Order: sequence, then structure tokens, then C-alpha cells
Amino acid sequence: MFDQLVGLLLIGLGLRNPVTGNVAGETDVVETRIDERREVRDGLVERRSEIKESRASFSAQLREKREEARENFAEKREEFKERLETIRDEKKQELVERLDTRMSEVNNKRTNKMSEHLDKMLEILDKLIARAAEAEANGKDTSSVDSAATAAQDTVTAAQDTVSDQAGKEYVVTITSETGVGKDVKNTMSIMQTDLKEVHAQVVSAREAVTGAIKALAAILEGE
Repeated sequence: MFDQLVGLLLIGLGLRNPVTGNVAGETDVVETRIDERREVRDGLVERRSEIKESRASFSAQLREKREEARENFAEKREEFKERLETIRDEKKQELVERLDTRMSEVNNKRTNKMSEHLDKMLEILDKLIARAAEAEANGKDTSSVDSAATAAQDTVTAAQDTVSDQAGKEYVVTITSETGVGKDVKNTMSIMQTDLKEVHAQVVSAREAVTGAIKALAAILEGE
């Protein structure tokens, strides 16, 4: 009886809909929550689509960068060969040529390895987002996962761009003289090592961001 009186009072005050029985404001709150969940769900779907596209295009991007590098550095490479012929010591000449080739091999190998790591991170993110979508469908608030996954994806994409730029670099020794060629090689190798170190730091940041997304997912799945 008391509940009925309260209900009539709420209707009389305009605080409850006499048809639905909802208290004023309840519907708005529910609709807001539905909209928020729909926005999160759409965000997760968009993330997965972007990740698939990024994984598919990155390998082609690396090949294009390397081809551009070969074309752009063709003249410098010819100049290197001409300067190499001026070194009278054949053993020194062979060593310089071998080291020059080795630098290209190292750069290719390192950028390939880093690109593989980044692709693996995107694969992990894709699976993570799929699991978050399941959790969201089961009523979990996955907004924190969506934010962390977005941040991780942006960091991985930035690292991919950096690796791609690095793959497009050629380290050609500028030979100044036969007596100074040792220093010339050392300077070129130092530049390459510095560049690779900076790129590797970006990959490490990407890995840390993905780890953050994994932790965010683990936090909402606790107790399942």
C-alpha cells in the first residue's frame, strides 16, 4: 500500500511516467549508457579494422622504401666504387668494400626483425580487442581497454613509420683518402648504430604500450 502511495505521489509530481513506470531521468541515464557502450563497441571494431589494414600494408611499405633508397643512392654508390679504386692496398680495398656491404646487410636484418616484432604486437592487439569485445557484450565496461588499445596502436604505427624510414636508408662510406679510410668507415658505422638505437627505442615504447593494453584487459576480466 505504501509503495502504491509513493508511486502515485511520484506520478503526481511528474517524476514518474504513468505508462512506463520509469522515474524521470532514468530513461535518459539508460540511453546514455547504451550510447556509451555502443560507442566503445564501435571503437573496438574500428581498431581491429585499422590493425588488419596496417599489417597488410607494412611489408609492401618496407619494400618500397628500400627500392627508393637503392634508386636515390645509386649515384653515391657509384662514387664510392670510383673512390674505392683509388686505394692501392688491395687488402684494405677488399676490407672497406666488405664492411660497406655488411652495413647494408645489418640495416636490412635489423629493420626486418623490428618489423616482425611490430607485426606480432599488432596481432596481439587484434586478439586483445576481440576479447574485449566479448567482455563488452557480456556487460563489462571496456572503455579503459579501448583507450589503452588505441594508444598502443598509435605507438606501434609510429614505430612502424620509423622502422620504414630506417629501412629506406643506405650507409655508403664517403672515402676521403686512403690514409683516412679507416676513420671514414668508422664514422659511417657510428651513424648507422645511432640511427638503429633510436629506432629500437621506438619499438620498445610500442611494446610497453601493448603491455599496458594487456594489463587494462586483465583488470576488467578479473573474477570471470
